[in-house]
Amino acid sequence: MVSPLHSAWSMAGLFAGDLTVMEEATGSMETAVAAQRGWSLGEGSLALAKGHLATARGQVETALGVLHDAAHHPTALTVGGCMGAYAAAQALLGDAEGAQSTLDDALARNRATWTGFTRWVSLTRVWVAAAYGDTGAAVELALAFAEECRAAELPGFEFLALHDAVRLGGAAHAVARLEELPALHDGRRVVLARDHARAAAAGDGAALLAVADGFEELGMILHAAEAAAQAASRLRRDGGDRAGLAATTRAWALARRCEGARTPALHNLAAPELTARQLEVAQLAVHGLSNREIADRLVLSIRTVGNHLRAVYERTGFSDRVELRRLFDDTG
Repeated sequence: MVSPLHSAWSMAGLFAGDLTVMEEATGSMETAVAAQRGWSLGEGSLALAKGHLATARGQVETALGVLHDAAHHPTALTVGGCMGAYAAAQALLGDAEGAQSTLDDALARNRATWTGFTRWVSLTRVWVAAAYGDTGAAVELALAFAEECRAAELPGFEFLALHDAVRLGGAAHAVARLEELPALHDGRRVVLARDHARAAAAGDGAALLAVADGFEELGMILHAAEAAAQAASRLRRDGGDRAGLAATTRAWALARRCEGARTPALHNLAAPELTARQLEVAQLAVHGLSNREIADRLVLSIRTVGNHLRAVYERTGFSDRVELRRLFDDTG
């Protein structure tokens, strides 16, 4: 029972939005199975837990890497679950055909009796549809699955499905039920899902940026990037050109940390148009150098440094070194 118990521990962290708990669970599981080599003795469950953790962080390429061997093992009991998680990561990368093929194989080869497998398959189907470019169908799948989970009294899977609908542009259809679910399910993640639905349904760009901040604090960077991208779209539509540009820059910086994720919310993001010199000046500025110190370092005039920084602020939508530091924190 060691692996199932650790898996449940990790899943509790995932549904709560506490990635530290997931790290503790996977670390403990790794120690527990270290002396027991073999796919029947926990390695597959460990790979699945690590894959879920990487995906929750938005590290989709990493998820493919940790899941690869388990998802391609000929006999492992966990092969179906690992293949399903592998398909989900493929879908988030925009590989619709690859994700569909993997998901078909997962259904054909699944040997586990774990009923949660079918729930994850339903969530993966949402993102496969999105990867094919049919966001309308993806939202419908998410909402239908949420209804199924509500009937089965599974609020965790229900709020995940509803939040997927929000991430895909269907907040108006999900917000009413998400208002109710924090009373039925623990953790900050469900609260942020509700706040995301509220903000998106109301078209509140500032509130969407607050949701992005919340997901970033949880370490769920892809979710943060999507909320910031939705905020940028809303702010631009409302005529806040500078605010929209700043939100776009923020979303782009967050998305860069997601290892090539290509979800619908991120499709139209563009990098800020900074020259190599402007980028160099900005990096020195956020590391605490004054304009004079930057000028001395780069053998420029103080006036030229100031001009470069003004151009950086105009092209990113940011207004000072504090905001600019956040860009470089996000991009590393």
